[in-house]
Amino acid sequence: MKKIISVILLISIFFVSPFQPVKPAHAEEGGFWDFVWDMAVDMAIDYAIDHADEIVDAVSNAFSDSSSSSSNNDNYYSRRIVADYINVREKPDKKSQALTQLQYGQKLHVHETTGENMKWSFIETQDNVKGWVSSDYIAPLAGKAIPVKTTARINLRMSPEAKSSWNVIGQIEKDTQVLMIRRWTVKDRIWFYVQTPSNITGWISSKYVQ
Repeated sequence: MKKIISVILLISIFFVSPFQPVKPAHAEEGGFWDFVWDMAVDMAIDYAIDHADEIVDAVSNAFSDSSSSSSNNDNYYSRRIVADYINVREKPDKKSQALTQLQYGQKLHVHETTGENMKWSFIETQDNVKGWVSSDYIAPLAGKAIPVKTTARINLRMSPEAKSSWNVIGQIEKDTQVLMIRRWTVKDRIWFYVQTPSNITGWISSKYVQ
């Protein structure tokens, strides 16, 4: 709510009247309402300056999250990394050269997506590195983790693959509450990307979660 109020006040200050705020009719010069108005303007400007990045992100995501992809490279929407780390590749192919790695929680801009189920996203990092990342491991900035509980002792995996043993990074005991960050469907099977109480992230099968 503070962000919205700040944006509205800043617009009224700088756009309604050039460089001069339009005061209410009852804000008499030197009176109480004049003091309140000036104080509100100062607070709005200070808040906007201190939280400029947050305000821009909030406004950007309010519009961009209404669509899942864009084919116009002049447009983008913001996302965050929801894996421990991911590779940024030169081409939308897991065998393509890795340009750099991004860590959990890092922000990036998505310009377009391609492949079956929009598997790959063309992104730009805050360091202006451009490349392709797997769409499985990015999520909206405003996404909230959902608490869920395991119904059995299950494997925590690096990727949503049940038949492979190489990708098992640990086990989660029965009745453990984890945070579901996102979900993904692979061959009609639903997987949850979760964070454990020890802050380890990975994939688990949804069939063992309530």
